Amino acid sequence: MFTEEQGRLSCIEILSCDASGGARSRNAEETMPAKVTRRCACGLLLGDVLGTVACSCSSGSVAAALHQYASEQNLVILDSSVLPYPDHCQLGASTARGVWAGKVVIPKDKQPYQVGVSPDGKWLAWCNKSARPWPEGTGEPLHIFIANSPQSVRTLNPKASSGEGVAISSRAEHIALTVFGLVGKGNGPRLVVLNAVTGEVERDLTDVLPGSTLHSSPRLGISGSGNRLVVPLEQILVIDVPSHKVVVQEHGDYPALSPDGESLALIDDRHRIVVVSLSTGARRILGSGSGKTLALGTWSPDGRFLLALLEELLHRSLVAVECATDRHTEVMTEALEGGFTGVWAKRELLQQLAP
Repeated sequence: MFTEEQGRLSCIEILSCDASGGARSRNAEETMPAKVTRRCACGLLLGDVLGTVACSCSSGSVAAALHQYASEQNLVILDSSVLPYPDHCQLGASTARGVWAGKVVIPKDKQPYQVGVSPDGKWLAWCNKSARPWPEGTGEPLHIFIANSPQSVRTLNPKASSGEGVAISSRAEHIALTVFGLVGKGNGPRLVVLNAVTGEVERDLTDVLPGSTLHSSPRLGISGSGNRLVVPLEQILVIDVPSHKVVVQEHGDYPALSPDGESLALIDDRHRIVVVSLSTGARRILGSGSGKTLALGTWSPDGRFLLALLEELLHRSLVAVECATDRHTEVMTEALEGGFTGVWAKRELLQQLAP
């Protein structure tokens, strides 16, 4: 758990599976039986911890490759939504087999509006929701929290009144977000890239956007090096940060920028996954089965697997699409009330409990 010692933020705890395959509660010594159907922190209906519900796939070889990769790289899949509770908020987590892996818990006084995960899966970043104006927040000073383990959290205090849509690059070098009340720039929204060490503005990209399109706060995406930024507005824009130029404009939903910043995935108006090469403009349409794609998550850190939420008849499932081969494997089945799209993250971000 995060500690308050030496200025560190006490903000995350984990509820995890014990070594026997059951789920162990942090606050109780009881171990849930392995053969149960339960609803995990992110609202998903999961099967037994052996993953029997979550392993139907279009290709056994893809499933095997996915599981081996996730295991070797120590990766889990976080829910993209922050779920509020009376005294805290949380993000659920699962393994690549769809097995419940735990939950990230953040105290209510440090509740985020959104949480960004770096393309390499090693870093979390979020703004305090309390900095938002009333009634969503209380107008407190803006803080940005950055973490790469339960023992390592730092705080930035940017010169702005509130912020949203946080995206953090690999190695936590750059943070992109929409800020309001930036000192010297008025009260309107500004699209900026901050130095993730000092909190100072490195780039103000607001003027790159066509017209006055930044009327809302989009959820941003950033490449691993921080050199490219995806901004979903009326159109999806990919911005080359050093040159302040728009590289690509596309129509679609749920844009996902590859970790190397060379490919953009999105959902077109026919609910298909489209992958666009940002260097050549070439487009590939991925089938991903006979159903329709409802949402996209993130690319795996190596750029091989893309998480997607698919619907076939009345069946919704989170799948991992191997983009090079256009084959996919099911990770888990989604409950009707779920909204899970999935974000790759390192397990080290979660605090593990002793068995």
